[in-house]
Amino acid sequence: MDAAVSMSEALGARDTSDPVLRATFLRHAEPDESAVAQRLSPAARLGSNKVQGDAIVALPSNLTLRIEALLGASNKAQLRRDASHVATLPRTSDATGLEPGRAQQFVQSLTSARAGPLYVSTQFAARYAVLVRVLDEAQRRIPGAAPWSPAKLYDFCMHAGEALWAYAHVFGAPALHEYVAEAPTGALIKTGAALLNDACWQHTRTSLRVRGDDAHILRDRPGCEDDAPSLGVHAFGLGALDSDLAREKEVLRLWKSGADVLVLVEEATPRGFACIAAARAQLLALGAHGPPCHVVAPCPHDGACPVWRLDTLLSPTARRPIEVCAHSQMYRVPPFMRATTRLLRGDATTEFCYVIVHRTARPSLPDAVDAWAARVPDELRAHVPATVHQLSENARRGNLDALRATRAVEPPVPVPMEMERCAAALVAAGVDERHVMQVDAYAWPRLVRPPLKKGGHVTMDACCASSDVRRFTVAKSAGRQAYQDARKVRHGELYAHMDSAGRSVALTESPAHDTHADVASEHKQLGPDAQSYTRQHGRPPKRRSTRAPKPKPATVLDAARTDVRSSRKPSRSALDQALQEHGW
Repeated sequence: MDAAVSMSEALGARDTSDPVLRATFLRHAEPDESAVAQRLSPAARLGSNKVQGDAIVALPSNLTLRIEALLGASNKAQLRRDASHVATLPRTSDATGLEPGRAQQFVQSLTSARAGPLYVSTQFAARYAVLVRVLDEAQRRIPGAAPWSPAKLYDFCMHAGEALWAYAHVFGAPALHEYVAEAPTGALIKTGAALLNDACWQHTRTSLRVRGDDAHILRDRPGCEDDAPSLGVHAFGLGALDSDLAREKEVLRLWKSGADVLVLVEEATPRGFACIAAARAQLLALGAHGPPCHVVAPCPHDGACPVWRLDTLLSPTARRPIEVCAHSQMYRVPPFMRATTRLLRGDATTEFCYVIVHRTARPSLPDAVDAWAARVPDELRAHVPATVHQLSENARRGNLDALRATRAVEPPVPVPMEMERCAAALVAAGVDERHVMQVDAYAWPRLVRPPLKKGGHVTMDACCASSDVRRFTVAKSAGRQAYQDARKVRHGELYAHMDSAGRSVALTESPAHDTHADVASEHKQLGPDAQSYTRQHGRPPKRRSTRAPKPKPATVLDAARTDVRSSRKPSRSALDQALQEHGW
């Protein structure tokens, strides 16, 4: 049966005065969507890791032509030899994967005439697809009345301008007014400048510079205002730094840039995951002692990472592999990459680790309800919680639940007139169903492993808002829409129907019951070098992070108390003066 015909019949069979049902059908009756996509709920679409409904990302045609023209002036035979040699070198130099590999050292030793074409022909397409995927999720997840779109882009580790082209894929080139990029070497600046010479960027103020040098203005255009939304991207650069101290300084520089949203991406290796986990902990610590910040993705919480385990490093003789919170992305292999790497397939998959940090307080639906109640008239404020709850539940309902409701024997329960008026007032204030769903999605679990799909039920392991990993079992009895979304959910996606799951089992302990919580947090903040030290010596290093915010010094009265520890004993005169000031 045709999907559009069946939906039209179902809509005619039920009272069309219901605005919720009509909005649901209009939202799902798009002709360009497949039948599988139309059976998903709006919550499943928001939590999906597909980019605009596609699981694979391809380079735009104009960018492909520019890269082919750039590679046309290079030595093809030398380029193929370099690509073949890099493919044979290991990505890591030890079994733990915490040390940099020989492939990275070989690429750093190449000249500018060989390093630029090698990077563009072997890694540009994969990293472009990863950045498109991450930026697309940032646009969908950040709540707001309108889709979030930054006007200024900071590229803290530019290789060939792939972050700028990924921005154009997600937000559109006309939305960008200023682009500031910094590259580790001059060869990458030269390669990126050659690709940026395009007509779509003529209106954008472009500033390029090598790390440590003065900026070079490529296009002198009027910039954007200081209060304009900005985006900072640091992709595949933390793992290349030589020490944890250098990584802490780099993350602190990202924080001081003032970018509203920070995106950090690394390779899916223990070293890359350690860099992302350390940067995440450092940014959250900076937000705790300054302007607040929270993790947008992939974590549904701001606590310690439940995937990382300290006992893995404290038992060197166990030879247990280090678990990595990795994600995968498919991309279309361009012709120049197939010619250089001699690949036979037209598509490939790359794995990565990432984190998206927003410099605001973490949103929650109860707090948002109180703020939204102030935007409606006084006589409707009492109905705001029930209306928001109805909108959040409607986001979990799809075509399957709507069609099942039309075939029910009992008539549907009508929506009260006050709630309809309250919903209209919220929409007029800029709070629609999608805005409510974006705020509610901050509490949805994210799958950390591929789900196990059996006959009649689906088992999935998800990282929850309670800072632990739990195993859920979703059966058919949970509902047609919940079960349909569970059958189509993939690794790394959000699942909004965990409340309908029959049972859940905790696979990791909560941080409140973890005896190594403080040690784990400190160790993660030190980075991959500290993890390698712990792997070798069986204990974390004693050195504390020099870039972490220092705790506030205790007062003299606090130091005099027996239940507060202090490294310095207060003098008798200072103690007497403090007691006199408090009238003791």
